[in-house]
Amino acid sequence: MDHTAIEKGDFNIFLRVMGDVLLEIDHQAVVTKLSHNGSEIMGRSVAVGDQFMDFIHPDDHSLFNLVRTKLARHRKIGPAPFRVIKENGKEGAVDIDAVSLRRSGQIHIQMMIRPFKGDLVLPSLYSRPGTNQHREFTAGNFMKLAARLTDYAAGLGLSEAQALMKLSGYDDPAQSHEDRLWALCRLLNDSAIEGVESDTPGKTGGRKAGASAPDVAPDLQDNMDKALKTDGSFLRVETITGDDGLSESEAVKAAVFSLQQASKDGKSITMTGLTEGYEKRLERSKSQLRAFKAIVTQEHFDIALQPIVAIDTGDVHHYEALCRFKPEVYDGSPYHFMCFAEEMGVIHEFDLAMTLKAIHMIKRLKTIGYNISVAVNISGKSIQSAIFQRHFFRILEDCGDIRKNLIFELTESSQIDNLQATNKILSRIREFGHKVCLDDFGAGAAGLQYLRALKVDTVKIDGIYIRQGIEKAENRSFLKSMADLCNQLDIETVGECVEDEAQLSFLKDIGVTYAQGWYYGKPVPVEEALEQMA
Repeated sequence: MDHTAIEKGDFNIFLRVMGDVLLEIDHQAVVTKLSHNGSEIMGRSVAVGDQFMDFIHPDDHSLFNLVRTKLARHRKIGPAPFRVIKENGKEGAVDIDAVSLRRSGQIHIQMMIRPFKGDLVLPSLYSRPGTNQHREFTAGNFMKLAARLTDYAAGLGLSEAQALMKLSGYDDPAQSHEDRLWALCRLLNDSAIEGVESDTPGKTGGRKAGASAPDVAPDLQDNMDKALKTDGSFLRVETITGDDGLSESEAVKAAVFSLQQASKDGKSITMTGLTEGYEKRLERSKSQLRAFKAIVTQEHFDIALQPIVAIDTGDVHHYEALCRFKPEVYDGSPYHFMCFAEEMGVIHEFDLAMTLKAIHMIKRLKTIGYNISVAVNISGKSIQSAIFQRHFFRILEDCGDIRKNLIFELTESSQIDNLQATNKILSRIREFGHKVCLDDFGAGAAGLQYLRALKVDTVKIDGIYIRQGIEKAENRSFLKSMADLCNQLDIETVGECVEDEAQLSFLKDIGVTYAQGWYYGKPVPVEEALEQMA
């Protein structure tokens, strides 16, 4: 592969038009060249000899390492948003376009860095600025943009319209219409910001003191706002919060949960037994619920990916997204965490947060060239929640560019009370263009009832049945019938908990489509999973 850099003259055109930072790092991510110190964009000064990773937010180190891995084989990546740490310790964000080149046998990376105007933390979903973050577009701003466009277009031999589309990425066929519109808006917004700053009295080229500002273009502003508006309120607390940090409805959930826990105790079958020690149990439940809320709202969890592999080819078909908690916040197992959330009646909040995080991950990975598909778990309790449904479908409306990349697995299906109503919800998800999988599919009448009532694309066969299928001939025959039935219904099958060659061979013999388990890989951080894929 020929690794070449964008010519210096092209970079100068970019710098003149965009006013941003050109920076180069070596194979150890040490800064070797830069156009200027970048303090206005990065939030602190960059110098030759600095370790560039020190400027990237720790939570984005793995993503930046993936960029470096990708550029070892590809010429260009970007624009991709990254969080940075400013001089005051606060977070900022930048957009990075990167190209690779080879110096003395080593891969170096040149980057164009410019401000990122969105928000890389939940609940903004996909980095759309709120209406109040837009600048006013004045006639003077547009005149400056037009002059710069003319210079840039002349340098490339393009018309101004072609140059504008090229700068905004609007001519990239891989981008959705919405993303193209957003890129164009961001370019205009950047120009407006620079115009506002340069028009400040006392600055070169600014208007004289006391002079009135040029007329605003309100129609354009309103149209942009309407076209790009994204409501990020889906994780806001919708009830009044009390002094202990819990809403009234959450306090009720904690009280009910405390009584349920007492009733499981064997000795607590009388009213006295239920109420004895109730205050301590209630406070413990509230404490657990507060911890749960902190994990969800502050995003104190990471995604691990486990591959789901096509048995006939051995290729990764997609990954299952599994949560991993930051130990300083929660040192228990994910299983116990989910059990608590299920029993407390708040699992839908975590399912929403996990869905958002997975969407965010898929979209950001696409900006650096990793086009992967990911399955996200949704509890049977969540899918029946009206609150979950309302927020969930609002989230899906913003996923037009990743429909094929985002799969949903229905877990804890035994907790579904109304199969007919649930099937309508699943059908709506499929109508959006997302595939749906029924998890933990088992033997017996219950499994067949779910298969008949719920229209899905895939079913996962519980690992316990796979182990039993190898041990007993009658179990093997039953699983083969189950796989045959799914194939007749055009439903794909996944065998879970595959740990050895014998289990894999068994699944292949009975006609199962995919396999998942330690034989192919344990759940690992995103960076590690994608490096294994390379």
